[in-house]
Amino acid sequence: MLHPAHKRAPADVAPQAGTAAAPIDTGVYLTDEVFLYRVVGSLTDAVDEVVALEDCYGLDVVPVHVSHLRSRRLRVVTPAVEG
Repeated sequence: MLHPAHKRAPADVAPQAGTAAAPIDTGVYLTDEVFLYRVVGSLTDAVDEVVALEDCYGLDVVPVHVSHLRSRRLRVVTPAVEG
């Protein structure tokens, strides 16, 4: 389950006003600057999209409604590539 410290979503995860919400793709990493999550799967129905989030520290995977996820203070992060 998401840590209760998450409150509101910044612009890169929250849908922009007047636009359709972009899907959250498998493999995307999300953070609140304390915790790190990875989207490991998704399921969409006519009502809502559900994603499976992996807590990258505890390795637990939990289902989360995207509408709930977008209400949290999370941002997309990109892993650094060594080279």
